[in-house]
Amino acid sequence: MVLDPGHPDDLTDRVERVLEAIYGYDDAEQIVQAATNGRPLADYLKGDFFKRHVQQYRKRPIYWLLQSPKKGYSLYAFHEKLTRDRLFLIGGSRYLGGKINGVRTQVEELRRAIAATEGRERKRIEKELEGKEALLLDLEAFARNLDAVTSALNERGQQVGWQPEIDDGVLLNLAPMWTLMPSWSAEPKKAWEALERGDYDWSHTAMRYWPDRVLAACRKNKSYAIAHGVSGDW
Repeated sequence: MVLDPGHPDDLTDRVERVLEAIYGYDDAEQIVQAATNGRPLADYLKGDFFKRHVQQYRKRPIYWLLQSPKKGYSLYAFHEKLTRDRLFLIGGSRYLGGKINGVRTQVEELRRAIAATEGRERKRIEKELEGKEALLLDLEAFARNLDAVTSALNERGQQVGWQPEIDDGVLLNLAPMWTLMPSWSAEPKKAWEALERGDYDWSHTAMRYWPDRVLAACRKNKSYAIAHGVSGDW
């Protein structure tokens, strides 16, 4: 679900409609106001809700808030449903790719409008253009970060991308995507650095990115070898 007003999968709109269906419009509005302290629901979902969710799940969130570096574009992914293919879906025309194309079109239209406008209206358009250009840069940075995850190489130079490993747990699955979570990057980044050091060579995630190192560790550690199913190979 994306936090993007007007999008058919906009999370804010979906939450409001579900609450209205259950409680009615007036009570639903009161529930939202109480939960958000009067702030816009979209801001709450991008901010306090996610912070509380991370705390509630003891830094092992089941909902992952994926965002552009400046947080101009946000979406939630349910980690148990997240697959390699869904990351490509996120980057495609339905979500991020479509948003980038839409903002590019807006930027081009605003640039044409400036050329045909003067005075106060020109200044207003220039300010709007500045905001759209900043958003476009943010979206393009998100696309690059996402592409880096989906096209990641292992130590042999083979493209391995990202895929979930159920046995590795939430944090190690999230670690390769730490650049996609600016609202909570510290813990996933630490986990990624630990993976790089070899602290989790028992994990399938480590095997994906550093197969030679992990296989060497398996020769010295029988439990690692069993975990990777290579105990009978030597």
